[in-house]
Amino acid sequence: MNYATLLATPTFQGALEELDEMLVSGQDTFLEFEDAQLEQPVSEGKWSRKEIIGHLIDSALNNVQRFTRAQIPAHLENGVLVVQGYAQNDWVRLAKYNQRDRLAMMELWDTLNEHILEVMRDATPENLAVPIKIGDGEPMSLEDVFISYVGHVKHHLAQL
Repeated sequence: MNYATLLATPTFQGALEELDEMLVSGQDTFLEFEDAQLEQPVSEGKWSRKEIIGHLIDSALNNVQRFTRAQIPAHLENGVLVVQGYAQNDWVRLAKYNQRDRLAMMELWDTLNEHILEVMRDATPENLAVPIKIGDGEPMSLEDVFISYVGHVKHHLAQL
């Protein structure tokens, strides 16, 4: 799925602004639910709302590494950041998000994304052009990976 298409303005600046806005709206939406509602799957065979936020925490943890390493020449191989993907279902399962405190989860998610915003706000045009190869996928620029990340966040927040 091309998550960039979910953004109102699928540009780097638009993604910065939307992520900043989502930090507030995502917390408000998530905290509207009772604990029992947060722990029930949103539909048959799907994650619960807590697990969706947990997945977004895992995504932030993985992407902050990408966003940072892409801006450090020592991490590049012939000018490309090469990273592995991650087994998202296993990450969610191992973290046991349904057993976690929801306020602590939202604080972690918020803090990670505030950190991502700080890392990305200072990215130079040269760094934004650095290609990132994730797993077997085609390389994408740091800018495109960031825009896709923000669209991914928006996609999952809509599931809440």
